[in-house]
Amino acid sequence: MGRVMVFGASGFLGGHVYRNLVNQGNVDVVGTCGPESQTAGLVPLDLTLGDPVRRLLRDVVPDVIIWCVMARRGDHEIRLSEGGLSTVVHQVGQSTRILFVSTDAVLPGHRGPYGESTHGAESPGTTALDQYINAKIDAERRLGEGAANYCIVRPGPIYGTRVDGRWDGRTRRVLGALARGESIEQPVNLIRTYSHVEDLAAGLAELTRLPIEGVLHVGSPIPASHWDFATAVAQRAGFSPHLVRGFEISPGEVRERQIRLDTSLDTSRASRCLTTRLRSLDEALAEAPIDILREQVGGRPWESH
Repeated sequence: MGRVMVFGASGFLGGHVYRNLVNQGNVDVVGTCGPESQTAGLVPLDLTLGDPVRRLLRDVVPDVIIWCVMARRGDHEIRLSEGGLSTVVHQVGQSTRILFVSTDAVLPGHRGPYGESTHGAESPGTTALDQYINAKIDAERRLGEGAANYCIVRPGPIYGTRVDGRWDGRTRRVLGALARGESIEQPVNLIRTYSHVEDLAAGLAELTRLPIEGVLHVGSPIPASHWDFATAVAQRAGFSPHLVRGFEISPGEVRERQIRLDTSLDTSRASRCLTTRLRSLDEALAEAPIDILREQVGGRPWESH
């Protein structure tokens, strides 16, 4: 495999990908972090600018590039695509493999599960989410038009613990509310294919060695609603699932906010091609240590309802 460069190695997903590759012991890995970061072992880099990315690529000459960068703001995601990613596509040779982590949010959202042949549907809105969706679609297009050896990996919502042991924000919000004795409302008709961060990271590491090209959907084999996710977290953490109240997003709100209700993924191809086990939501949470879940409630008394 040679040398692998992980862009965004200090992030939620990138941290797991970087650690997974380093732990293999037979891979030369270079990882980047934000320009203001001082993460040990990683190269600080502004990925919205082409010149520093170009210089690093010339110095490292990677055989495989994994783009794990995900911006919190939609306008920043646009600059990532126009700057760093565009430079990567045009700088590397035909033999360099590019693994790009996209998102299920690019899919139309009318009715899943979607296969890999479904193209992204641009969003006409101007919110941060709309900008994020359109930037990812733009990035997928850049790869399709300019890269010779690439795989676009589309996961659903990513959950799990960071490399430092902290749970993702979605899970922490659910646990925090339940620990305060608050009930929470979650939509039952917002359907996604949840992706456990460790499964996704292991799959990306495996893809560095496999000749799979084009688009690949990676995640749980079983779609779940936002209500399903919060209920599963509550049950695993020892709270009553009745504290999670389900509601249905109305057709009027769907039209007004242009909500993509069902972006669930057909992950059967990934299940066939990868040896990595892509666990369902219930399987992954069942294997999560209960003490780690308990630590996420801010030291409050642990109560089972």
